[in-house]
Amino acid sequence: MAFYHINPKPLPDGSYEVHKEGCGLLVPDPERIDLGSHADVQTALDKALTFHARVTPCVHCGA
Repeated sequence: MAFYHINPKPLPDGSYEVHKEGCGLLVPDPERIDLGSHADVQTALDKALTFHARVTPCVHCGA
């Protein structure tokens, strides 16, 4: 299981990026939104949708 977060600022297309813990593109605390531990990226994305209508996995960390 991995721990996931959402960057607080949207991408140019308006979606919010979901990252795995340790990703180099993840912004520092306390700005990010913690999603908790998830078995896979899909459950992390489902949780992220409770915060934002448009979310996307990070292409860098494979979240």
